[in-house]
Amino acid sequence: MKCVEINTDFSMGYYRIVNKIKINLGTIMSDLKQKDNELKYYNLAIEKDGNFYHAFISRGLYYMDEQRIDKALRDFNQAIQINPKYFLSFYNRGQLYDDIGEKEKALNDYNRAIQLDPNNALAYTNRANLYCNFGEKFKALNDFNQAIRLSLKFINAYNRKGVTLQNLKQYEQAIISYNKAILINPNYVYAYYNKGFMLNINQQFHYFFRIFSQNSKTKPNL
Repeated sequence: MKCVEINTDFSMGYYRIVNKIKINLGTIMSDLKQKDNELKYYNLAIEKDGNFYHAFISRGLYYMDEQRIDKALRDFNQAIQINPKYFLSFYNRGQLYDDIGEKEKALNDYNRAIQLDPNNALAYTNRANLYCNFGEKFKALNDFNQAIRLSLKFINAYNRKGVTLQNLKQYEQAIISYNKAILINPNYVYAYYNKGFMLNINQQFHYFFRIFSQNSKTKPNL
């Protein structure tokens, strides 16, 4: 706050004020007045420095939270125009495209984000989820593995890897992946659910297969 009081043209000061609000209240604010202040400070930062791409990205994320998609996309595009080598601009725009169903555009942005920052586990996980949607399970598996290599305690990557292995009928490996997620966080319900669902389906399959086999053996020849 003091830096803004000294110099009202100091755009970074407005950005840091917003960051302080976010840290104190969380990314999703329930207080409408605080959200209004958040937007006001982003606008002020951009007004003071039209090349302040961090502020465009943050305002774009604000608009995403508010479901103001056109404005969010415009801000991400502006951030990319100002600095086309900053991975977060592509990553966040990729998330926006992903959310609105523009999957090919999302994939292109995730690809670019990974080129700019090949050590970001989240980008690999998001791209892996897209590959799953496209039915490219082995590409998805490679990306989940890379995300785990980069972040050994990335629970969601283990869980989603388990789902992918399950879809590839690699059930034992899927269980190992679910178990790793549970080991990291014993309260992670998604891993329990997916593991339980898979085991239940397998039990039913083996049960009906056994019944079918027994019936086939006892069926008289006609």
